[in-house]
Amino acid sequence: MDEHNRLVSKMTAFHRPNPSFEARKLLIGIFQHITYNEYLPMLLGASTPVRSLTTGTRTPISSTLPMVSHSFVLAYKLAMASMLRETVTIDATPNINLKGILNDQTKIDTATKLASITKGMLTDCSLKIGKEIPCNFRNDCAYSDVVSVLSQDARYFGIPTYFVWLHITNSLPAANLPLHDTTNKNQLLTFYGNPYDIGFLPGAFSEEINGPSMLGVTLTKLFEFQFKKLQEGDRFYYENVNIFQP
Repeated sequence: MDEHNRLVSKMTAFHRPNPSFEARKLLIGIFQHITYNEYLPMLLGASTPVRSLTTGTRTPISSTLPMVSHSFVLAYKLAMASMLRETVTIDATPNINLKGILNDQTKIDTATKLASITKGMLTDCSLKIGKEIPCNFRNDCAYSDVVSVLSQDARYFGIPTYFVWLHITNSLPAANLPLHDTTNKNQLLTFYGNPYDIGFLPGAFSEEINGPSMLGVTLTKLFEFQFKKLQEGDRFYYENVNIFQP
């Protein structure tokens, strides 16, 4: 919001006809650029094809609907939850409980406090996407059990079982769970009994990670498909012709 207001002041000084709209459009463009050129290469690997064009311009594809799928939303929530850390360093004070900060508005009610928290979270880099959720965010009733809630949502939204996703990504033979190491494969089969019954999220998040991506094969392909769809179908995407005028 501070950056938006700063840009509005600049646009007003330049006598732009709609400074608030111009500032909003510029911030969205900056956010999109960071997402596709910094965030996604770190998450999916530097070789990910979902990047901005070197030419800097593109034409939206009218047949592509920039919709977000339920499967992506659930997977993204769980991926980000697995990166949460229980503690953070703020103003050189280590091991401050992050959940305690989120539950106390007095600790985030000024720009100075927010800046200190942000700096601390940037200093203490996020954990890598893993197969566990920090206990503070898993077992506390204020947050509920993230894994259980998202797994139930997957069934509620009718997300296909993991077996179907193996066919979608051409990871065959699916019944052999080819993307899992022996330990995780045995755990899944022991718990579910039948490979055809394995849930989407447990199956996808327990895959081996062997490449530059922080995700397994299934989630990497799902994330690339989703972000590419948004990139190609959004008529307001920042690289599109006539979005930004010189």
